[in-house]
Amino acid sequence: MQSTSTQLPLRTPRRTAPVAIAGVLQGLAAALMFRAGLGLDPWNVLVAGLADVLAIPFAVAFAVVGSVVVAAVRGLRSGDVVDAATVALAATASVAVAVALIPEPAARDIELGCTMLVAGVLLGGVGLSLMRGVTGSSAASEQLWETIVDRTGLTPFQAQALVQGTVGTIGFALGGLVNFGTALAVLTTGAIVRAATPSIVRAAGPHVVPGADAASIDEPVATGQPTPQSIVASTSLTAPARVSGLMNASRSTVRPRHLVGTQSSEQSSATRRDQAA
Repeated sequence: MQSTSTQLPLRTPRRTAPVAIAGVLQGLAAALMFRAGLGLDPWNVLVAGLADVLAIPFAVAFAVVGSVVVAAVRGLRSGDVVDAATVALAATASVAVAVALIPEPAARDIELGCTMLVAGVLLGGVGLSLMRGVTGSSAASEQLWETIVDRTGLTPFQAQALVQGTVGTIGFALGGLVNFGTALAVLTTGAIVRAATPSIVRAAGPHVVPGADAASIDEPVATGQPTPQSIVASTSLTAPARVSGLMNASRSTVRPRHLVGTQSSEQSSATRRDQAA
């Protein structure tokens, strides 16, 4: 008998809103680091270098780089890139507004510059955590190195280092700002994501499964997997293992019946992201 239950829309406010907020946080983070003038993360080193060479505003270069990365991911990977595109659009709007409103600190005001830098790094990490914890997906720049892992056999760490090293080097050659803030972003973002993601997973609850029956979306299906609460309670797991377990358990406990028993590509991608972080 054909099911008469309505289909859950592919994009719902429960899924889209956190993705957009994650983009806003990442845009604000980029603007704070840009205004601080103490170094940018590798991708924004490229953005700043491109802005200098083309004599265009930082926000315009940010939009160009984001669009190219989303297009590259769409061409290299099969699957949905709507979340990544939503993050890119929200981040572009956020960075344009923030750069216009946030003044550049005075040359001698190193304390304010450092505060803006640290705030930018923290917000960037929280933005990534929000997207991963609520949707299980990742930003386009992360999907790029995940594709390299799939196609080359490199480890997640090697692929991420290759991508960040390449874009950072090109950006530096174009005139992008590299300073101790660059090292701070590279070395601490992964730790921030590992620390923030479990709390976001607990607060967000079960993931929304696009296209699943509305009747089954809130009805847990027994899969033999531990609940997020039981994983959090376990102190024998390492921090990366807890993050990976939380994300995988949240998805598995609410998967629709027609997906039970199948391997989730999102789970393997989340595991690779946690290993690289």
